[in-house]
Amino acid sequence: MSTLQQQVESVRNAHGVPALGALILSSTRVLEVALTGKRRADEETPVREEDRFHIGSCTKAMTATLIARLVDAGKLRWEQTIGETFPALKSEIREAYHAVTLEQLLLHRGGIPEDRAPDPALMLRLRALSGDMQTQRRQALVAVLQREPAAPPGSQMLYSNFGYMIAGAIAEQATGEPWETLMRRWVFNPLKMRRVGFGAPGKPARKPDQPRGHLGQCRTPVEPGPLADNPPVLGPAGTVHCALRDWAKFAQLHLWIAQGKRTALLKPETARRLHEDPYKQGYSMGWGTVSRSWAKGQVLMHAGSNTMWYALAVLAPALDRGWLIVTNCGSDAAQQACEQLLHELAHP
Repeated sequence: MSTLQQQVESVRNAHGVPALGALILSSTRVLEVALTGKRRADEETPVREEDRFHIGSCTKAMTATLIARLVDAGKLRWEQTIGETFPALKSEIREAYHAVTLEQLLLHRGGIPEDRAPDPALMLRLRALSGDMQTQRRQALVAVLQREPAAPPGSQMLYSNFGYMIAGAIAEQATGEPWETLMRRWVFNPLKMRRVGFGAPGKPARKPDQPRGHLGQCRTPVEPGPLADNPPVLGPAGTVHCALRDWAKFAQLHLWIAQGKRTALLKPETARRLHEDPYKQGYSMGWGTVSRSWAKGQVLMHAGSNTMWYALAVLAPALDRGWLIVTNCGSDAAQQACEQLLHELAHP
């Protein structure tokens, strides 16, 4: 057992999570990776390095990257508004939202109410939607934007999963293709991310083919299915799952960008815009932005959870290092396990 495996296993045991994994990367290669534990808490099948973990809101940086690529391709504009994109829906949504721009949505400044603890009635309504994903997202957009803004659009940051869903819907309207297809074509395939998908990974089976998410105190596994993730319409805000090495390819792209290096995927000015924090709010497009002495400067970070999984991504450009940490439980203990492991790895 490697030193990293020993660290991961020690933290996993201390917090009682079914499985825990960590990957350490530089901008050019994966340095170390280790996973320990079980796919299901009540079953002995061990996790493997190629297993897929749900990364929740860490999806947001991927959606922002998709939008950036579509901007470079001339299919979208940062200042494009909800009203001009969906003229047929303007009569169904609050007028205050008509002028909200794509950039504002990605910076959580669209005025949409903060929704880290979403309205249960609205979530049930979203689960009941029918039709293809593009149709469902347009229906969901109307359901969300019929409600009063929580603040004048553009005036303050209000963390909004629905804002990212609407950004995804704008990309769909501009291209005629669902967000899921766009993600594969414009982000996953160019980065050669193969072990990646949407929703809870795997198929229902007595012997788990992939890790299962867990509820409660990490003792209640949830088989893949409609209730194993948030409603699919929220995909652009947080339904991606992937293996650690595949996620690392995306993280390396952003570490490269944060170091001011050119990438074949994005124009330099577009790439820079993804990490800018023009309002000094501690958040850019899909990344939390903070300054840390141990990192010798800026850190890009984001956590993700659908309450059944927990994931954490941290990039330190000045150190040329990144850390990706995952577990198949969404409890407080799972969050504590990921944060403790990050602390041990980033502060050896």
